[in-house]
Amino acid sequence: MAKKRDPMMEEYYELDMSPDEATAAAKLPADITGGAHQLNDYMELPCDKLIPYQDKRNSDFLPWPEEKFRELVDSIRTFGVLDAINVRPAQNKPGFYEILEGEHRWKACLEVGLKAIPAHVVRNCTDHMAQTYFSVTNLLRRENTIRDEINGWWFYTEAIRYKRGNEIDKMIENGLLTEEFRRENLAISERQMYRLAKLHDLIEPFIVMLEKNLWSVAIAEPIAYLPQDKQAFLEPYKDLIRNAETAAKLRSLAKGQLDGLEWGKAAIETLLTNKPAVTSDTQKEFRRAASQATSIVKARISPEFYSSTKLILSEALDLYFAKHPEAERKKEKKS
Repeated sequence: MAKKRDPMMEEYYELDMSPDEATAAAKLPADITGGAHQLNDYMELPCDKLIPYQDKRNSDFLPWPEEKFRELVDSIRTFGVLDAINVRPAQNKPGFYEILEGEHRWKACLEVGLKAIPAHVVRNCTDHMAQTYFSVTNLLRRENTIRDEINGWWFYTEAIRYKRGNEIDKMIENGLLTEEFRRENLAISERQMYRLAKLHDLIEPFIVMLEKNLWSVAIAEPIAYLPQDKQAFLEPYKDLIRNAETAAKLRSLAKGQLDGLEWGKAAIETLLTNKPAVTSDTQKEFRRAASQATSIVKARISPEFYSSTKLILSEALDLYFAKHPEAERKKEKKS
């Protein structure tokens, strides 16, 4: 019985699982004028001469779930690999090739026991080009998690720094992407791209909040602008940050842009619980009053009565509030 096709694997079904060679050929890159043309540097490479892309840093894409990988293995065992992977000559390992896109197909071939895999070799591929190819081809060809989107677009924006706007065109010219594929898959504005890339600055617990759909990108983005130490300080409060407005206020607090509030536990809890703010001026007045009270106790109360200071002050305050009830802070009633 044939297995049910998984929509998340559709690109790979169309390319790796189709026994229709004409369909597979139609997936090969075309030039920017729309006419088909023959591309050089397509060849079968020994699987044992391939290595994963080496400059992933801390921004690798997550591996496929085991079930989906098993389906890819079964398809390659049945039909072979009809969609060539993209590689470049490994710069630090003569005779080897570095995989820019297609690592799962290569690993599936190893499991099946295939000795070779069809590959498109990108010649004269600089580190900058490799970084761009790795990030964009994976972003466009995979069903990505939010972590993949963050890592991928961060990797891409790092690669195109000061060179914005023409990198994908270069990939089309080099046969790594088709114009049609870009048109159908790159449905993201530059603003969205850079917002996702900025989230790479979040500490791990906040990335997890995004993965669990407990935070939106709108909540996470202002927090991503905070230094790592201030993000860590906020981590115990992550479940209380529930909307973008609060996140924006926390960013302003960290920058010292909220009048009368200074970064710290009291100010953060004020913003998160909507309790009346205790301003820095109020705190200074209280410290001044406490110091004056201490001076009065030392001047007016004999040392032998120090143990009764609390009672004396309480009775004095009762007398004062009897005459000035407006000055007394009433206890909040429990709802």
